[in-house]
Amino acid sequence: MNAMIILLMLPLSFLFSPSMNTSSANRDPSFVKAYLPKTVEIEIEVTFGRKKKGYSGLGICDIGASGGTREVLAGNKAVATATATDGIINNLYFSRVLVNNENISEYLSGSHFMVGENFSGAFTLGGQKYTLNLKAGKYPIQKSEQGFNIGMPPTLR
Repeated sequence: MNAMIILLMLPLSFLFSPSMNTSSANRDPSFVKAYLPKTVEIEIEVTFGRKKKGYSGLGICDIGASGGTREVLAGNKAVATATATDGIINNLYFSRVLVNNENISEYLSGSHFMVGENFSGAFTLGGQKYTLNLKAGKYPIQKSEQGFNIGMPPTLR
């Protein structure tokens, strides 16, 4: 009788085997790492203005890798720290010490960063493509003594 019960339960034993448990795959660090969004901060160069207005006016007309530049740039350019998730830039931070006074006054002194026309720009850094897409409109500026933070909510991209 005991032998018969064991033989009947043997086919069910695979259900309780650790190798067949799919939830254990979810604990594998390589599995989790492959599906987590990758967020990085990079230094970029931002050119303020509108392309249709000859690089003047409100908005962003160009972005690119800063090439390691951490100094105040002349004209309508500034170095910013961009936060990107999976290559999509979703935040710009301008340090006060890296933006000239004219650009602070013209583009960063109000309560909102104004974008006069839709902007889409991309560049590649270290084999990763980074893109910034902004719709024309207003983006709130969070100000501090150290700098200016401009977030780009997903609904505005």
